[in-house]
Amino acid sequence: EVGGWTWDDWLEAAKKLTKDENGDGKIDVYGGANFSVEGAVWAAGGDFIDYKTGTITIDTPEFASAMQWVADLRLKHNVAPSPEDEKAMNAYSRFVAGKVGMFPMGPWDQPAFWDLPFEWDVAAWPVHPETGKAGTWLGSMGYAVSSKTKHAQEAFNLAAYLALDKEGQKQNYELGQAVPNLIDMAKGEFASYDKAPANRKVFLDIIEDYGHPTIEFGSKDTKWIDTMWQEAGKVYDGKMTAADWAKEMQPKLQELYDKGNK
Repeated sequence: EVGGWTWDDWLEAAKKLTKDENGDGKIDVYGGANFSVEGAVWAAGGDFIDYKTGTITIDTPEFASAMQWVADLRLKHNVAPSPEDEKAMNAYSRFVAGKVGMFPMGPWDQPAFWDLPFEWDVAAWPVHPETGKAGTWLGSMGYAVSSKTKHAQEAFNLAAYLALDKEGQKQNYELGQAVPNLIDMAKGEFASYDKAPANRKVFLDIIEDYGHPTIEFGSKDTKWIDTMWQEAGKVYDGKMTAADWAKEMQPKLQELYDKGNK
């Protein structure tokens, strides 16, 4: 459950899972990969942007400390793959191949994972050791009917079936696509479904408790976000501290946001 472990606990688990299996001095299995920097920032009490004021908010101690902690998983503790390692084999492929111990997954990953030759389960995101909060982004989707369609009723019927129909929702979760939109189904038969993961409540807790909309939800133009991720490599490569990077990038990202969204 949420609060059952902290970042410190996660790091200790990652250290135990990190292994050099053949003794050649190179890590063969990493403890963890793709720890969500978004979730880390939110858990620490920071954020990327205040959409009410249109202000980029990365230049805060909370943001910098969270981003640096994620970067240090490789730079300091060596429990996560480097950017170069990720290019050779991404985190998803590593988990499927048994080359990483902990990997962030969504319900949509289930079908591929059901065929893995090892047992697996999900756990809640660890909480920040000081704030006691967890964070991650919440993935969702919606269906729309074009105002120009010649088949409005048919299109609506399809959208309604995919989003609200009991049989449609049942088929959706049985295929491992998503958590049902129907609350009773989500907390009932989906939660007790006999396929992995056993701890399906984790998905429900993210939806109801600590999941955040993705960063771009309030941006018409996401160039500022694209630029941020492109430039973040300087922190993950150890070329800049998170604090220095955030101080340098805030005005640049603010300018991009203002240009594309105001």
